[in-house]
Amino acid sequence: MVSIQRWGRVALATGSVVFAGAVFAAPTTYYGFDASPQSQVPANGASKAEHDAFLLALGGGKVATESFESYAYLSTPAALFSSTASLSIADQAGRSRIGKESFDDGGNSAGRFNTTPDGQYFWESSRSFTLSFDTAINGFGFYATDVGDFKGVLTVTINGEDYVVYDGSEGGSTTSRAAGTSSEPTATNGSLLFWGITDFDTAFKQIVVTVSQPSGADSDALGFDDMLAAVAASTPPSEVPEPASLALAGLALAGAAATRRRRQG
Repeated sequence: MVSIQRWGRVALATGSVVFAGAVFAAPTTYYGFDASPQSQVPANGASKAEHDAFLLALGGGKVATESFESYAYLSTPAALFSSTASLSIADQAGRSRIGKESFDDGGNSAGRFNTTPDGQYFWESSRSFTLSFDTAINGFGFYATDVGDFKGVLTVTINGEDYVVYDGSEGGSTTSRAAGTSSEPTATNGSLLFWGITDFDTAFKQIVVTVSQPSGADSDALGFDDMLAAVAASTPPSEVPEPASLALAGLALAGAAATRRRRQG
């Protein structure tokens, strides 16, 4: 017969493994790419599918959207998300401003476009920028346009971890792409992607978006639109709930200890 003491050690070890799994669950990233969206978000495209999957994962939590429609054209806001997130721009060559789709004399689009239904503006940047939120969140995402001919690297840094959203020389990072998708590195002007991340264990307040380009190519801006900042509907990420199996293991240990005391008495 297995001794109560040994059984208690097994129960404690099992509970510890479950608890560790709950605490150290990895963040989840979402990536969808459309090579030729025709200046819109395709209803059945990969980017829209990942956008919807991101929202579904939040379980009906609170989601704020930054559409950039409330800012003046060509302006550079000091804060976004109704002034709940400060915006700082890296001190480097290039431009960062509110943009709208533009065309050359031949009627060809610059490639960056609005993704908000009935909207016209978006965030246009060839420089890196940082968002610092007043309140911690556990989900962030955005649409990015004109990435198909981008020759640099787009990276998002959260909680000290770097996520390569797009790499023009290799077609994106496998750590960010959803299974079965392709970033089409040779895609033409005007492509679209959605990228998002959820982390239900570790909340974050700062997002660093790094736009790295080869020397002399700093004039190639990317478009960002419909940014999402979210908190899931479940227990706040700063509070780790006690797994049911751990609670049961604790009760079992207590019962085992009581039985042992009665036998010794």
